[in-house]
Amino acid sequence: MSILQVGGVQIDRDQKTVTRDGTVIALSAKEYSMLEFMASNAGAVVTRAQINEHVWGNVNPQSNVVDVYVGYLRNKLDKPFPTALIKSVRGQGYIFAQSPTA
Repeated sequence: MSILQVGGVQIDRDQKTVTRDGTVIALSAKEYSMLEFMASNAGAVVTRAQINEHVWGNVNPQSNVVDVYVGYLRNKLDKPFPTALIKSVRGQGYIFAQSPTA
């Protein structure tokens, strides 16, 4: 079984399931792919282009699809919990924080 644990988030890569602090988080296939990519690079900034390439297989600088899906993830993964894990890095992209200070 391949488990990726980042902070309170547990990603089961075999079952393609996600939990945060024991709560199951239902994600679409694209949301899961994005979260798994960001969590695999936890603590590092990932650009919109990198996310777009990984999840959709292309880079379209005119598209805001990455921002839309980050919003979906924030609503499901951050909003119900006291600590936000997905941070925006102005002019660069996003970082999946391992701790509130990242």
